[in-house]
Amino acid sequence: MTTNSINNTSSNLTVSNVNITGSTISTLSSNSDLTLSPNGSGKVSIGGDYTLPNAAGTIGQSLMTDSSNNLVYTSGNKYLIQSQTVSNVATLDFVTGFSSSFTSYVFEFYAVFPEINSQILYFRVSSDGGATYINTSFYSHAIMGYNTAGNSININNVFSQGYIITSGNTNIYGGLYGTAQFYGFSNFNYKRALVSTIWADTGNNACVCNGTVDFTIAATIYNGVRFYFNSGNISSGTINMYGIT
Repeated sequence: MTTNSINNTSSNLTVSNVNITGSTISTLSSNSDLTLSPNGSGKVSIGGDYTLPNAAGTIGQSLMTDSSNNLVYTSGNKYLIQSQTVSNVATLDFVTGFSSSFTSYVFEFYAVFPEINSQILYFRVSSDGGATYINTSFYSHAIMGYNTAGNSININNVFSQGYIITSGNTNIYGGLYGTAQFYGFSNFNYKRALVSTIWADTGNNACVCNGTVDFTIAATIYNGVRFYFNSGNISSGTINMYGIT
């Protein structure tokens, strides 16, 4: 039978092997651990500023703060900032989590479907947190696209929006998968996106797109990205935003 003793004085409280003196909580036995264990899905909050995860991470992961000041596990130098799963929206905007701590941002597309078949997915960037998005002709492209029917579409032009896929007879019919990695948001050097995507076209041919989009405006720091189809809504899908350190 275990007996827990409680000793309460005006300056400290001792419960079994734990002592509370002023703002200090300590263990009494030599080299004993201090365990904080919230109930159920509860978490430990540090001063109301940071929240600790309530489960262990995996080997090789580290702790970083997210945009809500939660400490979360992340693998290597890739940190999940935000994940958005949508249904029938005209645009999908990312305007939080941008920081000079990140050297680039990766947007991961998973099963992104257009409301209307045979569409192109575009992006625009913002320098005012999403209040406006730059829609002038300064998105310069060097993108190549192919499909299994032997068709190829190359884009080497300047437009008022950036292309996530190539255009022509390889427009999106099946869901879009892939990534777009954005560089240079927090400095005054060149700003580019490296695009790598796959999808199915209206003939159910497998399609692939690789290339780069330059969208540099001198002395401008970007802090917002918008994705949208050239016609109709984004019917469904998930886009994850990662910060790279």
